[in-house]
Amino acid sequence: MTKNTNYLTNVLITQMQTAGSNWLKGWDTGLPYNKVTGAVFSGYNRLLCMVVNAEENYSSNEYFTYLEATKLGSIKGQKATQLLRPVIKKAKDENGDEVVTGKYFKPHNYFNADQIEGYSPQIKPVLKLDRETHADAEAFLLNCGLDIRYGGDRAFYSLSEHYIQSPNIADYKSSADYFCTMFHEHIHSTIEAMKRNTDRKCIKAVSYEELVAEIGACFLANHFGIETTPRAEHAQYLNSWIKALGNDTKYIQAAAADAQKAMDYLIKTSTTNASAKLGQPIAA
Repeated sequence: MTKNTNYLTNVLITQMQTAGSNWLKGWDTGLPYNKVTGAVFSGYNRLLCMVVNAEENYSSNEYFTYLEATKLGSIKGQKATQLLRPVIKKAKDENGDEVVTGKYFKPHNYFNADQIEGYSPQIKPVLKLDRETHADAEAFLLNCGLDIRYGGDRAFYSLSEHYIQSPNIADYKSSADYFCTMFHEHIHSTIEAMKRNTDRKCIKAVSYEELVAEIGACFLANHFGIETTPRAEHAQYLNSWIKALGNDTKYIQAAAADAQKAMDYLIKTSTTNASAKLGQPIAA
């Protein structure tokens, strides 16, 4: 697990140093998932696959276990990506009943479809949404219900007043830039609900929060099929991010998990509000 996290940390630091504010750009192969089970990876596993895809220039978002891959073709000489699976620890209590006592994560080897000789992945990733329209993303933002104020040349989330400030929509270079900015600020808006550190005087807390928001924006962009375009002003945080990452190899894993929680929270909020508007029962 430590080796796995170290790899991801080192790759991210390298990308930050060489690509600057575009360190997430190019993660555009769709949501990584297990082709056999259909399970979409989340949190740390999703982030790791997206980084590996960018680092190795994989064109597919399909992943397979060792046994699944060997049934499709040859993976001789290929390096596995170690994803984490939760293992639940159980024990019997004084009454002889089985109870959960804890959880730990165990690495398992996965291979991208591009690594399997003799196998041809689908040409188009099946999990991408229609890129010709962003109606789903627009509806998501609308139903999150946040106060969004337009004007000026800055984008930020006000923690004290709980609103998002944004430049006028016409000022954005592209629709992707607009949506990724909105996703980033919406992730920030979950900071209190998700109980993340709100101390703006602590450089590590600020760096961590920016990393959570940037990863969360990347997750949402992939979820809605929108190209990821991190904003240039985030470059000023790179040095503090790198310092924090270099000192704690679990930093990325925690940030990815928090980004996933924030994304899930926003999607649930948006879905609940949309159902309420239509007077429909909310699915369990």
